[in-house]
Amino acid sequence: MFTHLPTRSPCCTMRCMTFFRALQGSPIAWLFTLISLVYFINGLRLGRTVWENRQEFTEGALQPWKKQWAERAAFLLAVPPGVFIHELFHAIPVWAFGGQVVDVGYGFYWGYVAPAGVFSNAQEWFISLAGTLGTLLYGFGVWLYLRRSNSSAWRYFGLRTLRFHLYYGLLYYPLFTLFTFIGDWRTIYNFEATPLLSGVTLAVHGASLALFWWTDRRGWYEVPAFESGAEEERLAELRQQVAQKPGDEQAQLQLVEFLRQRGATSEARDQLRRFLRQHPRSAEGHLIMAYLEADGRERVGRGARNQAQEALQLGLQDSANEAAAHTLLAQYLLQVEKWDEALQHLDQALGTGVKLPILNRAQLHYLRAMAQRRRGRYNEADQEIAQAISLAESGGHQQLAERYRNEQKIIAHHRGR
Repeated sequence: MFTHLPTRSPCCTMRCMTFFRALQGSPIAWLFTLISLVYFINGLRLGRTVWENRQEFTEGALQPWKKQWAERAAFLLAVPPGVFIHELFHAIPVWAFGGQVVDVGYGFYWGYVAPAGVFSNAQEWFISLAGTLGTLLYGFGVWLYLRRSNSSAWRYFGLRTLRFHLYYGLLYYPLFTLFTFIGDWRTIYNFEATPLLSGVTLAVHGASLALFWWTDRRGWYEVPAFESGAEEERLAELRQQVAQKPGDEQAQLQLVEFLRQRGATSEARDQLRRFLRQHPRSAEGHLIMAYLEADGRERVGRGARNQAQEALQLGLQDSANEAAAHTLLAQYLLQVEKWDEALQHLDQALGTGVKLPILNRAQLHYLRAMAQRRRGRYNEADQEIAQAISLAESGGHQQLAERYRNEQKIIAHHRGR
């Protein structure tokens, strides 16, 4: 859904038509069309895959692979009808105000409507706004239709479709119009022509954006992924336990960690922020926040580092948690090229006295190998990476072992230079 090309005032009808004809042969139109074609092909493939696996997709718990399919479908499959609705909602007021639709373009993920007729400034404002209203109504309609479905996958698809169209209608499209010459929002926010209507729109638009930000931050558009129905029941139990005993710190942290591990990171972060306001000295709470700050990112940022440091300073009771905090700090220090400090934290992680899982120990030795290589100590680096490979293979993680072998090759290359 790239854009709706803007309607034009009656005095510009001929120029409007000339503009659209010129656009049809322009690089912009070709670019939008080619990208739309790629998305459309991918959508057809996804639709075929979902159809062939429809029974498995619709039945049972919302597993991670189902969430991934639903996320992609919320764009690839739900957007083309949404674009059609968007353009139709432009056309309806044009006809209602006695005008004509003289040109229409539809490219699955982008489109336009060109009106002709005599419209007042207020009518032009409404014609331009109607497309976004159609987009938002479509998103809400899909969600309302699917929210009571027996299939958790379809319910999630409806929820993500709603979120995407809220994001598109309230944020992306207005910004797209702001930074380009294409779009309805230049007419909607034409304060010279419609000062009152544009002002009211601005107030409602701002309030809607704030509400969308608040609901998104609280995880309203997320659903945890489950491997089984038992996990769904476990989540319900944790929610009930927290509701019945709001002062139970352990239950609150268990709920947050359960949500985090199953991909509901926004809800987990919101729950944890409220928990930490009440219990600012909870070391375990700060460690989970460190994980949330690092989740989904290739690099461990300062936020995760600060939370891990806070957790260690407050005193983690569990040795495995202590090792995890040291590991996060080591990863951050490796990124900022503080090799010696990183090695100290890795030593502390390995020396906590807890029997760490094989994968955790393999990762620690891999990180130590990287630090030693960057210090120019290739013999030590080679020993560490050999240990990491051995642990990964003994745990049956061949893919991880292959990744470690790549580091082994880098070490050998540096040693031979």
